[in-house]
Amino acid sequence: MQAAAPADMRGSATGWFWLAFTGGLLTLGSLVAIFSIQLMGEYATFWLSLAIVAMGLLVMLIALKERSGFHSLLDKEHQHQGTARTLMGGIDILWREPRIAAAAVVRIINTTPYFGFFIFLPGFFTEQIGFSQTEYLSLITIMGLVGMSFNPIVGKISDRIGWRKVLTVFGGLGSGVAMLLMYFVPQWSHGSFFLSVVCACLYGITLCGYVPAAALFSSLCQSKDKGNAMAIYCFAAGLSTFFGPALYGAFNGLFGTLDVIWGYAFLYLVSAIISWCFLLCPLDPGEQRNPQAQRLRRLDSVVSK
Repeated sequence: MQAAAPADMRGSATGWFWLAFTGGLLTLGSLVAIFSIQLMGEYATFWLSLAIVAMGLLVMLIALKERSGFHSLLDKEHQHQGTARTLMGGIDILWREPRIAAAAVVRIINTTPYFGFFIFLPGFFTEQIGFSQTEYLSLITIMGLVGMSFNPIVGKISDRIGWRKVLTVFGGLGSGVAMLLMYFVPQWSHGSFFLSVVCACLYGITLCGYVPAAALFSSLCQSKDKGNAMAIYCFAAGLSTFFGPALYGAFNGLFGTLDVIWGYAFLYLVSAIISWCFLLCPLDPGEQRNPQAQRLRRLDSVVSK
């Protein structure tokens, strides 16, 4: 999608990708399993899942006709480089393109607090706040559905006002504030379910502010490195699933949950600073009149030649 989408539509394309991703793996997958396990049992549900995956394969083979997916992203000059050099390209891009390394840090921070947050949220809401298990699961479900729905909206906004601006203000600063509200408001409101749902939804929406990260990854480097850049994007996303719980496990015993929460908020602030200071991209729709971005465009053009 990032290879085929025009530069001024990459934020929107990413938003629709995350809507489909969340709607499939996290939402439709669970929904199908709820009913199929009751009707057919767990073993038959595995076979049903294989059939659904096969349907996705058929859609890809039959319906996707965009030509970018039928040939290499490398230009002719780089198509015949050795296998070792090709594999190394997915690693050394971190120091060949320092902005990709900075973007990787931002992507790691994106969901590090999210995955750490949900280590203790069940106990926090059911034991400390007093929610029933059904109320807690309802809160998380509503949060996921609302956040999922805003992915394409925030993606479209980023294509209008700029990827870096949305990533900094909406993603970094917004997620930090919303996460703090999700933790403190249920305590201040003496367990108000309505206010807790509002704050949870706000956190889900502000996480959508990181949608433009994929557009930036694919635009911060030369065309021959698009595949490598997106590989780093996926690698950074995977690291966050480890760092979130690991940070909570390492520091909760030493400092307590409250300090860990403030630490997560600080990470979002760091993400905002890195995004604003280091992720300037000439292709960013919000930087078209930025003289610094235009100088960077000319420099990138000289380097690519």
